[in-house]
Amino acid sequence: MKQKQTQQKFEIEKTDASNNIVIYRLHESDAQTAEDRKKQDIETCLDLIRNTLEVDCRVEDLKQVFRLGQRNRENNDRQTNSRPILIEFRSYATKNQVMESLYKLKNANAHFQQLSVTHNMTKMKDLKSRKKSRKQNGRKERKRRGNTSGR
Repeated sequence: MKQKQTQQKFEIEKTDASNNIVIYRLHESDAQTAEDRKKQDIETCLDLIRNTLEVDCRVEDLKQVFRLGQRNRENNDRQTNSRPILIEFRSYATKNQVMESLYKLKNANAHFQQLSVTHNMTKMKDLKSRKKSRKQNGRKERKRRGNTSGR
């Protein structure tokens, strides 16, 4: 019963994440209000997608755009402390066009060259991917058993 619920939860996560990308090292706005920061994030993402990656994308093609994690208000170094940004597209086709155009970042202006863009993986896919890369690198997968909090 519990395994079936976990499988259903995984299927929901998988369909939700299939239209998403995560962008790392995209500078954050200095705007005071969350609404202004969100508007600027959307504008920057659209600028990246339209002008640098040359993909036809409108605001309506974006379902959600938001930063992951909590905002660090103490340190103002935007480049080193910028939170990842998740973009959820309305269609898989648009997301796929963006991912296929990422090679154009090599010739982008310095503002976008340092970016890293990845698929938004579910927890299950991420674990499988890590396990596969460890096998390819010759490292053994460590299995943890029992209560590990007592160490």
